[in-house]
Amino acid sequence: MQTPRYEELPTWNAENRRTFATALIQDMATTTNGDPNQWLYGLSRFLLQDDEFALPQEPLSGEVMPVIAGSLLESVPRTGGYLRAIQRAAQANSAIDAGCGPSAVLALGIAVFHPRAEIFAYELSQPSARCAAGIVDLLGFNDRITVIADNVLTTPLPNVDLGVTETFNHGLATEPGVKIAHRLSSVSGVILPAKAVMYAQVGPYDRAPWHKVDVIDFAEGREIVRGELPSNFRGEQSVSVRAEYLDTNNGVVIDCDSIASPLAIGTVDVPRVGGTVGFEYPVGHSATLTVARLWAAD
Repeated sequence: MQTPRYEELPTWNAENRRTFATALIQDMATTTNGDPNQWLYGLSRFLLQDDEFALPQEPLSGEVMPVIAGSLLESVPRTGGYLRAIQRAAQANSAIDAGCGPSAVLALGIAVFHPRAEIFAYELSQPSARCAAGIVDLLGFNDRITVIADNVLTTPLPNVDLGVTETFNHGLATEPGVKIAHRLSSVSGVILPAKAVMYAQVGPYDRAPWHKVDVIDFAEGREIVRGELPSNFRGEQSVSVRAEYLDTNNGVVIDCDSIASPLAIGTVDVPRVGGTVGFEYPVGHSATLTVARLWAAD
């Protein structure tokens, strides 16, 4: 089936649109060239230019601007990793996509790979939610995906088999993914991702080794990331962190290189090579650099 121009979609019947969308999502789960990702991103941009989805000049508190949220589709490994994890999960009859963004790509992924599932896609940003609903309708899945403009951290949620959220940034900082995943764990049989493995380094990014320092199980509701590691350098050194996201069977959802660049959380004076460096900071905090605590010891 040929790839339609965006303005042609309404002229296709629902079955053909769903067939095309199914092939598109399957390609996004396996491809490395990014063409299907760019098509879906382009559709969200196309809809967001419509007056019906008029963009605010500034985001509300806690919102990500729709165009920025949609651009995450351009990260092919990140999107593909999530879609493959959704495909691996046990078949679900019901699911939540928390923070679906303007493209609703993961909700679409659940619909494709879990053909019996009823899906609730939550999105805090009103323009993004309207755009997501438009995409779901255009691609023929509005009978199975319901887009809800609401905050998953505060609104009542249904009990479901599968809960998915893609609201993470580097080092579990700035975005509320940990808190959202924990909320999903209270209503979902399985959550994706289920945990994050934290790595840290002390010293220059291109020379300092990475050390595994912490594992955050999202069902536990941890609010602090902490770790200790040896330093290969002395004197004033930067401390950086990054995360790898896993499913319940330790399958990789997002590897360390696919989500964002490492997060530098501060500097510390290391008294000697081999000295221990420690750090801690709250998850999902918008001002991580100002609240992180670091220390060094012989």
